[in-house]
Amino acid sequence: MPLRRYLSAVLAIAALVWLVIRTRAERSAQRGVVIPASVTASSVRSCGDPIIRDNGIGKLRIGMRADSVNSICQVALDTVRPGPEGMSQRVMMVAFPPDAVEAEIVNDSVWRLDVRTPGIRTTDSLGVGTPIAELLKHGDARGMIGEGNFVLIYRNRCGISFFLSGGIPPGRPRVWNAKELAKLDPVTKVERILVYDCALRPSFTPS
Repeated sequence: MPLRRYLSAVLAIAALVWLVIRTRAERSAQRGVVIPASVTASSVRSCGDPIIRDNGIGKLRIGMRADSVNSICQVALDTVRPGPEGMSQRVMMVAFPPDAVEAEIVNDSVWRLDVRTPGIRTTDSLGVGTPIAELLKHGDARGMIGEGNFVLIYRNRCGISFFLSGGIPPGRPRVWNAKELAKLDPVTKVERILVYDCALRPSFTPS
């Protein structure tokens, strides 16, 4: 056999052997990085649906122990910061992707939830950004001053307050009825929602 043909045959065999080895190695590598879908899903903590109810949001409930929040939900931040009246306040930022809820912790339990993003809403779709006209369609609404803000609450929604944009309306401090609320600037909307223990709900009487 001429030398050239002999070398060509040897090179062809070597190339074939290299190709087989490479293919097997690639298949082994692929098998090594495959993660079953069930494992992936179970490794991610979910705090439930981003729905506001009178006792919490998803699996995040008023009165829940802080360690339970950490074990059930995805906590992006757990810190202490200055609170009302100069007191320190523990706050946990709980993920509801792509949004988040601020949980205020008192005595190692969830005391109040603070919502400031539009993706987290009530069962009837009220949330940050909802205009005053829409709010007035969803129950017996009243307006009052709370924590230096103008707040809308409903008789039939215990433990939920809707903080409105535009500041406190002029006039003496009082309770605003639905008819008076309807006279607010149409651009007035929800800027923030607080969810708290129903027993802490502010009391009011019709004006």
